[in-house]
Amino acid sequence: MVDYYAVLEVMSSASDEVIKSAYKALGKKYHPDSQKYSPEFCQKKMTEINEAYDVLSNSVKRKQYDYEYQHYRAKYYSESAKSASTKEQVKTATSYNDKTFDGDESQGLLKSIFKGMESMLQKNKQIIDNAYIEGIGMDDFELVRAYMQNYGFKRKGFSMVMEERELLARNDEGKLVPTEKFRLYWR
Repeated sequence: MVDYYAVLEVMSSASDEVIKSAYKALGKKYHPDSQKYSPEFCQKKMTEINEAYDVLSNSVKRKQYDYEYQHYRAKYYSESAKSASTKEQVKTATSYNDKTFDGDESQGLLKSIFKGMESMLQKNKQIIDNAYIEGIGMDDFELVRAYMQNYGFKRKGFSMVMEERELLARNDEGKLVPTEKFRLYWR
């Protein structure tokens, strides 16, 4: 099952506004006329993006998708927990500070670890989304200042807007580098 939230690069708790903004940003980034990527890749990516937006922008389809995806994930995690071929593998995988957990305790521990990691990823994605939305409302000068004064995930959100406005561009290695337009604002 396709994770539409991952396709649009938003969290599952994202508002309609964030989903729409992400859709527009990705539409610009992967437009078939883009010179950054091959037309075949862009066409495939846009098909995925349009499909994800079609579902997530419609409240009825989104609720149905969330329900189905939640059950899919629960089934996936339970199957992956059962896939340990021997009890020894489970004990090895779940040992913590020389205390070994077995059976139900190990599955509970793994689930809590996955849940904690997912929660942390969602919080980080929310920070990026909020910075992106904030950056869209700024003029170029404010955006460059905010980018230079922040760090981490907030800076990542601002960099997405800056890339769209061509204040930052990707070099041959795929890293973001400042453009001349950026340098005009940062002196």
